[in-house]
Amino acid sequence: MDSLNRHKPAVPKVPNQVRDWCRTHHWSEPHLVDQQWWAFPSQAVMPLPLPENVQPHSPRKRLESDLYYDLITIFLVILLVGFSLMIFMTDLLASIQHLRNR
Repeated sequence: MDSLNRHKPAVPKVPNQVRDWCRTHHWSEPHLVDQQWWAFPSQAVMPLPLPENVQPHSPRKRLESDLYYDLITIFLVILLVGFSLMIFMTDLLASIQHLRNR
């Protein structure tokens, strides 16, 4: 019997904010599905996902979000540097042309 219990997946503890929201809104049986909390609304036979503002952000979601913003920042920096180089090179070429025409 002990060997059967060892292979059961661990049931995550319901975060306080999820439990409190469910109690306040009369939802029952909160459970985690694909890193998102679901529960049964009052009188419902099908669970629904909890609103986004109630969902605690997992470290993985936070990491993906941080990575997304880091990539946008890197892209904008590259774009800004490229644009600055283009302006600099245009001014440099104009100066060279001006010196040649003297």
